[in-house]
Amino acid sequence: LRGCLSDPGRVPLDWWNQLSVAAPRSLHGDWLVLPCRHCGPRPARSHHCRSCDRCILRMDHHCPWMDNCVGLQNHKFFLQCCLYGASAAA
Repeated sequence: LRGCLSDPGRVPLDWWNQLSVAAPRSLHGDWLVLPCRHCGPRPARSHHCRSCDRCILRMDHHCPWMDNCVGLQNHKFFLQCCLYGASAAA
C-alpha cells in the first residue's frame, strides 16, 4: 500500500532555475542536464512517464498494479510488495 501512495521521486518543476545552467546537455558539477520533450530540461538518469506526465528520478517503470511509477523514493516499497506477494504465493 505504501508503494502506491508514496511519491516516486518526481523532478521538481523549478529544479532548472536552482542550478543556473546555461545550456542543455552540459555538465554542471555532478548533474548532466538532458532535454525532455515534455518537461524541458531534466537531470541525468530521470525519464518521462507518459502515464504520470512527469519526469521521475531513477525511474524503473510505471507499475499498472500500483498505478504509480517505481522510482528513486519508492523502489524499496515495490520490492517489498513483490517479495511479500511471492512468499504468500509459495
